[in-house]
Amino acid sequence: MIYPERCLLACALALAVPLSLSSQQGTMTGLPPVLPPPSQAVRPHLLAGDFLGALLALRAGEARYLASEEWRPDVLELESVFSAILGDDASARALADARDAGGEPDEPSMSADEAERRLHGGSARDAMEAVVEAARTHRVVMLNEAHHLSEGRAFALRLLEPLRRQGFRYLAVEALDARDTALQARGYPAVGRTGLYTSEPVFGELLRAALRLGYVLVPYDVTAAIPPRAGDPYWAANERERMQAQNLRDRVFARDPAARVLVYAGYGHVIEHPRGEWRPMALQLKEMTGLDPLTVDQTVMSAHATPAAEHPLYRAAVEAGLARGGPVVVTDSAGAPVVADFEVDLQVFHPRPAQDNGRPSFLRLGGLRSAQRVGLPACASPPCLVRAFAAAEGADAVPLDQVLAQGGARNAVLFLPRGPVRIQVTDAAGTTLAAFTADAGGAGRLEPAR
Repeated sequence: MIYPERCLLACALALAVPLSLSSQQGTMTGLPPVLPPPSQAVRPHLLAGDFLGALLALRAGEARYLASEEWRPDVLELESVFSAILGDDASARALADARDAGGEPDEPSMSADEAERRLHGGSARDAMEAVVEAARTHRVVMLNEAHHLSEGRAFALRLLEPLRRQGFRYLAVEALDARDTALQARGYPAVGRTGLYTSEPVFGELLRAALRLGYVLVPYDVTAAIPPRAGDPYWAANERERMQAQNLRDRVFARDPAARVLVYAGYGHVIEHPRGEWRPMALQLKEMTGLDPLTVDQTVMSAHATPAAEHPLYRAAVEAGLARGGPVVVTDSAGAPVVADFEVDLQVFHPRPAQDNGRPSFLRLGGLRSAQRVGLPACASPPCLVRAFAAAEGADAVPLDQVLAQGGARNAVLFLPRGPVRIQVTDAAGTTLAAFTADAGGAGRLEPAR
């Protein structure tokens, strides 16, 4: 089970919160950290928009951090997030698994036999169709993501157009930095300004598409550190949930009482019921507005680096042939949506990612993009970073796609929309090895424009 508070250091970095404090574990024990926070190693790189440099800085001290009970989960979380941003989906999943395996093991929420019984006689339905249909009777749709997985953003992207046709006008995004007040007019997300998670290319495309469709983007997360309260271990977490809900109420419904909004959050913020003393954001927004949200989870039923780390219900769905081809909602023999662990209305089952030219096939974004092969110069200081930018966007834009290439690689595959792009290849030291413009069309090879 992943609660919002499991997102420690990366969430704080995403909000540009000063990170001189120790992690949650250190705070609870009262012991000083043995090592300085990983944030000190990555902050200079993040300020420069250099995610490869940030990842390599963590790897340089990895042995010491992994041996530290204080910082092990934080450094693995950051490495997972940075790997996702850099286009390394497999490493992102493996690092997240390693992070979760290092803590207290969760009790299995369901046995394999129970999972098979729940799915017996069940069926699968295209998740986009299921969500869009259910959204017709709601003014608030809440969809979550795992911050280290791009597949959730690819699914959110598919929802934008049909929900816009239903009258949804606002896209409220937890990961947006409220200080980027030029985003709506600029038309594209910027590295170092729009947010941390939004620097991942699929997230960037989600925001671009929303702007093209006429959505009003609404940041709603808390931008200041919330100090703990003595004697109340849930105070800071609950206060963040309350402030998120209040920001949604004030920034959307107070200004437009008839608004329909898609809220894109992380992990358990979309849970509609209290968990012991923890009161999630969806619950608090419902109390504040009287609106019953359609809540959709896509963090539990997804592939892990090893099947043993997957939810028993997910493995059973894969083995039964229900979770394949694309994101689905699974229903039981009575036609009711199958949901486990999170108290939500619907749960998306993401199939194990098929490989397409060595990368996850969901990067085609439902046919909006095609595979483009980029020839590489010699990379004497690997790994090299291969990036593509929309030619019409500024130098600060989030790349359309990017991928790491190891030493000796002769080419790399990017998934790109049609149109002119700027290609840049840099080595691990940040030296530009190649830079040219090209036109991305059908599947082919990108060469410098002549």
